[in-house]
Amino acid sequence: MVQSVLTPLAILSAPFEDRPPSTNHGFCIEGCMPNAKFSTLIVHIPKAVQAGAEILPNCMVTQIEVNREGHVNSVLFVNEGKTYRQRAKTVILSAHVVETPRLLLHSATPQFPDGLANSSGWVGRAIMTHSSNDVYAKFEQEIRLYKGTPVFASTQDFYETDPRRGFARGYTIHSHGSRPIDMAQGISKFSHEPVWRPQLRQIMLEYNNYGCLTMVGEVLPQWDNHISLSAEKDENGMPRASVTFKYGANDLKLIDHAVENLKLILKAAGGEVTYVVPDTQHLMGGCRMGKDPATSVVNSYGQSHDIPNLFICDASLFVTSSGVNPTNTVMAIAARTADYIIDLASS
Repeated sequence: MVQSVLTPLAILSAPFEDRPPSTNHGFCIEGCMPNAKFSTLIVHIPKAVQAGAEILPNCMVTQIEVNREGHVNSVLFVNEGKTYRQRAKTVILSAHVVETPRLLLHSATPQFPDGLANSSGWVGRAIMTHSSNDVYAKFEQEIRLYKGTPVFASTQDFYETDPRRGFARGYTIHSHGSRPIDMAQGISKFSHEPVWRPQLRQIMLEYNNYGCLTMVGEVLPQWDNHISLSAEKDENGMPRASVTFKYGANDLKLIDHAVENLKLILKAAGGEVTYVVPDTQHLMGGCRMGKDPATSVVNSYGQSHDIPNLFICDASLFVTSSGVNPTNTVMAIAARTADYIIDLASS
């Protein structure tokens, strides 16, 4: 028997501060009308502004500059075609898995010829996603996938390594409230036998009778999955990021095992399995955390091994992907890093 629990979500069920609880209208992914769903934009940024932070919108950082001592001392950014220099005692880079390595690599100098914070060679390396295949089944009764939150119940019965399966690590299974556009795009473009036109229209007319389960599969880190600089440049003259990624043999075995379990669960619930849609979610890695400067980019506080006043604070720090959504971990690391920087400034 598979045991499931309610999925932890950053969505208010009761009033908190100046935000109301969720109305359960269901379209959380498209945007939360009452602002019951957490986001940095509606929670942290207003508080930061109130505390005195200055937010500069529509700006693109193109370079992190270092002084003779090898410390960062400024960043260059572009706004409406004009370049500005912002002096800084400490730089915290939080541009996520693609743009963080891109900026570090592009900021190479004679002092740091392979890019900033990259003496180990690990900047941009070992990026990961989560495997996130969807399995749809049609039921006689109405399911109404749009009701409530997009993820409601989860199980981690298959989360830990089981040698009998023939692969390492595991995955979480979520109920998935796939919204109409999401479902239509998935089965029309990416399912094993894509459908469109009259057949797709008929399927969507029966949308309320479909149920869906999805997986969050742990993808193992691989050196060859990486971010590098391409020859193509953007409007600011900065090389665009080139992304190289493919699943490893272990990842593919894990996906196959999960998809078969999703089918079994839907069949046991009375559904007729109809479509399997391959998908991925959640970029991680590229600036891995570790104790050894030879095999990692930052320490446990996100502080660069090479440049002590350069911090990285986003999902690029992840060494493994785990089989769960990464947001809470990113936020916990950010809070820990912030406390560490405050302690350094006050010491």
